[in-house]
Amino acid sequence: MVYILTVLQMKKQLEAWKTGDTSMALYDFFTSVHSNPGNSYGWHGTSFFLPAHRYFLFVYESALIYTAYKNYKAMEITQAEACAICLPYWDWVTYFDNDVKDTKYPMGDAPIFNDGYFGSAYTDKTYGGYVDDGYFTWNDFETLNPTCSDPDWPDNPDGPNYDYYLKRSFDSKNYPLTTGPLQVQYALTNYKTFDKFAAYIEAGPHGGPHMWIGMSMSQMFSPDDPLFWMNHCNIDRLYLFWMDCNEYENVANDSLSPTHYYAGNPIDSRGRVAYNPYYVIPTPYKVTADSPIPFYYRDNGDSKVFPQKRWPTPRQVWGKTPGAKGYDGIFYCYGKDSLVASLGSSCTANKGWTLVNQLPLTTSSGKRSEDEDTVLNPSHALLAENGRRFEEEVAKGRSHEEVLRSMAMAECEKAPKLKITEKLLNWISMNNLHISSFDSLCDKPSERLDNYLVQKSNSMESTGTGNYVPLWVIVTASVGSAIVLIASVTLIILYFRKTSSQPADDSYTAMKE
Repeated sequence: MVYILTVLQMKKQLEAWKTGDTSMALYDFFTSVHSNPGNSYGWHGTSFFLPAHRYFLFVYESALIYTAYKNYKAMEITQAEACAICLPYWDWVTYFDNDVKDTKYPMGDAPIFNDGYFGSAYTDKTYGGYVDDGYFTWNDFETLNPTCSDPDWPDNPDGPNYDYYLKRSFDSKNYPLTTGPLQVQYALTNYKTFDKFAAYIEAGPHGGPHMWIGMSMSQMFSPDDPLFWMNHCNIDRLYLFWMDCNEYENVANDSLSPTHYYAGNPIDSRGRVAYNPYYVIPTPYKVTADSPIPFYYRDNGDSKVFPQKRWPTPRQVWGKTPGAKGYDGIFYCYGKDSLVASLGSSCTANKGWTLVNQLPLTTSSGKRSEDEDTVLNPSHALLAENGRRFEEEVAKGRSHEEVLRSMAMAECEKAPKLKITEKLLNWISMNNLHISSFDSLCDKPSERLDNYLVQKSNSMESTGTGNYVPLWVIVTASVGSAIVLIASVTLIILYFRKTSSQPADDSYTAMKE
């Protein structure tokens, strides 16, 4: 409850996050940073995804503590309660859709939607998807960016109910949450290199909740919905599990290898890369372990919260060098965890959990976790059963990988297949991804894309509207053409400058708008 009160207080906290700009609430400031194209283009579809959001979450969590501490009397809490605030996560892994034949969608029954705080997943869609219960209803919480009630085109200003009230679509039919615990466990234990794990976790596991919730969550201004932080905190939790499971948390920052961080732009090869929109000459993002992660504010401006001279690198936010504090004090772990407990001996390299607190309840305060009743007294019989079966099969002499893969295959083959839609393709383009990033152990939408495009083209032709070309293809072609054009013009300018009688300056710096 303290967390909820602090979020609402952040909507009222007006200060000069940028010199001379006092009109934006602290909560909206974070939405603005995430949706800034200079950040969003670089954070998504590249190797920046996990470290960028990890630092983003940490600073947001710090802002929560700052807000609560500054306003503890008005909020009627103690200073100790303010300092103990930690981000909660939404463990959607254990509420995945595990039966393609029924019409039950377990994700709607997750405790996060039943505690009366964040709103129900079964709100009446008749009224345009407005959140009508909990603490973020239309009369309690206004968004920074408007949305309309069209779940496929929520940013359409000509659509119905285009306003600044929070909406959600909860599209279980097209975007059910199909990432189950065994699939995650398989990725944690078998995707040993950063590039494989990062590409996997950013696509289906990360994108699924965004698409299912919809509206603001399906746009780059997704922090407008408080569920954004719950989703990304869970992604960060799985990221730290991957590190801990493979004993990478004991690797010092200055000892990182491509196994721990791989500089990929994009992390999924598809013939195009993410370019910084604030450079006059199209410049791909450098995403090495020592490249500063961009945290622009509004029109590429500097800010007091993310000063450009202190933008962190992936190496700096990797972890804590033994014997030293992490960058800006960034070092945290997650509370007692039923998913970790069910991993059993599958993390063969793990010598002991460091980033997950598996100690008794009395020592687990101050750690990021779900509601304690949910985590420590879980109704997650499925996890317990999976752990028991896994250990039994390993005891028979089968390898850890063989057992886990067979169990994961059996789990995901029962789940619904991801539907290819225009909305999904637009999401993929917006995040600099590729359809193949959504391929899982037993569902390969990339192999179904051609068939979808043929059907869509035939449908368009039958209605006389011409051939269909998906938006992500158009965007890719447009970006490529624009880059070629600008590069050609740049070469011509450089040529004439070099051949002119005036001395040419061959050094170019990034010219900001």
